[in-house]
Amino acid sequence: MKRLKDPWIYLTSLFVILSIVAIIIPMFWIFASAVMPKEGGISLINFVKFFTERTTKSAFKNSLILTAVITPVTALIGVPIAYFMARYKIRNKNLIITLITMASCAPPFLGAQAWVILLKRFGFFNWLIQLTTGIDVPFRLKGIPGIVWVNIWPLSALVFLTCYEAFIAQDPAHKEASLILGGNKIDTLLKIELPLALPGILTGLLMAGLGAFSDFGAPYMLGGEFPVMPVVIYNEFVSEMGGNLSKAAAAGIIMLLIAGAFLTLQRIILAGKAYSSISAKRYEEKTPGRLLGFVITFIVFLYVIISFMPHITLLVYSLFRFKNGKPVIDFAANGLPIIRLTLENYYHLFSHYYRPILMTFFMCGLATVLNIVVGVGIAFIIVRKRYKLFSPFLNFSVIIPYVVPGMTMAIGYIVVFNKPPIVLTGTWIILVLSYFIRKLQFSVKNAEAALYQVHPSLEEAALMVGAKPGRVFIDVTLKLMMGGVLSGSALAFTQIMTEFSTNIMLYRPPWENMVVVIFQKAMSANTDFGIASSMAVLLMIFVFVPMYLLSRMGRENVKFQEKG
Repeated sequence: MKRLKDPWIYLTSLFVILSIVAIIIPMFWIFASAVMPKEGGISLINFVKFFTERTTKSAFKNSLILTAVITPVTALIGVPIAYFMARYKIRNKNLIITLITMASCAPPFLGAQAWVILLKRFGFFNWLIQLTTGIDVPFRLKGIPGIVWVNIWPLSALVFLTCYEAFIAQDPAHKEASLILGGNKIDTLLKIELPLALPGILTGLLMAGLGAFSDFGAPYMLGGEFPVMPVVIYNEFVSEMGGNLSKAAAAGIIMLLIAGAFLTLQRIILAGKAYSSISAKRYEEKTPGRLLGFVITFIVFLYVIISFMPHITLLVYSLFRFKNGKPVIDFAANGLPIIRLTLENYYHLFSHYYRPILMTFFMCGLATVLNIVVGVGIAFIIVRKRYKLFSPFLNFSVIIPYVVPGMTMAIGYIVVFNKPPIVLTGTWIILVLSYFIRKLQFSVKNAEAALYQVHPSLEEAALMVGAKPGRVFIDVTLKLMMGGVLSGSALAFTQIMTEFSTNIMLYRPPWENMVVVIFQKAMSANTDFGIASSMAVLLMIFVFVPMYLLSRMGRENVKFQEKG
């Protein structure tokens, strides 16, 4: 009876019901759809077909190949840059970190379209080489090389961010002890610094691997005769025969099992080992020598330039005038191009395509608000209330949508919410629900981390003087954890804005958002690519502004802690 007086038990019950309806039941029906073919009964025939039919078997192999290639390449790029950025003084370091953070938020399908413009057979770089050298050796951005090239830049940015945090959090006493005992710098790096950064490195590799394995945009645009699993799932779903949902569900389960294997492998590697330090001392950044400083600066700036090349390309293309899907370019008498830039695409965008922009803000804003409210509540239940059954259940539930590929989750929603008692397919509600659930992990984990830094005695003191639990939570706890709440909401908002796989599966007219319009305009023949480019630039601005504010807030917090 005493527990019934706890107001949090009612919210907990509500969150548990929400988790069951929006996470557990869709996942159950994905499994059920996979083992219950149209002919009836229970059968593993869909899994047998998956591993015996040429297209799906090839897609599975190709997805694994891509993941096996992209993941180590992102490590080779992201880990060294993170190490040098963490250890040495580099000019404009804060700006570089902000730019890399922004690059990590760019969806691969935007990068794919921009790189096609630059590296296709009659693209900009091929034209430039032919104009300056007369050599006709064009680049061909397609297949495995094209998909790898497009994915390594945004995914290596994720690896950089997790590794950078791991390197700057290390206690310098470990390295000093190694050097004092006679270890050289290379041995110390390989045996002390890199092993201590292993959690951050593995987290980055996990994110890069899952990103490469579940990417739909770049393989769809560049794959051609190189099928991968997300594209196969999409084609099965939207095929002219009405879509083989059970077969798509089986493919989605296999993707889920692979993602779970990645996560399990990470935990096995890190199990039973300690990587934390009780010291708050930070590494003092060194000034590199002239040659080393030049090499580091050159590599870092080259990395940033290549990472932002797609963004710059889309910005420039958004200022072109287009006709029949091609930019209008005049040529002077000497053969040089005359390019007349215009804001016509932006005028056309805001006059004819304002509805998708408004729909994007409405749906993403609503999903973000739900993320904040529910995320903070679940974090409090996990950290403070610690109910024996409900807290572990909620902690486990919010991880599922993060691990499950977006297309797999979308299939579950279509199966569950396509028939009474809850019919949501074809409405904006199912989009908001999918955004909210898919990105809930960001809000929960950031709020959880912030809550661990709020000492319970502060809340207990307020309760002892007669304050009600709800008032204590709002006036004391929430205010003290606001930094984590804001960072989680900013991350959730940017991820929701660029969500692609669930969008392309769940949207129905007239609920197109900005991502859908970009995809439609970029992929349709002879369409107005100026609209796709200008919409992409607008989307990047909407993503980069909160990421910049979040990065700035993080730097100010670090400075405050150092002064303290």
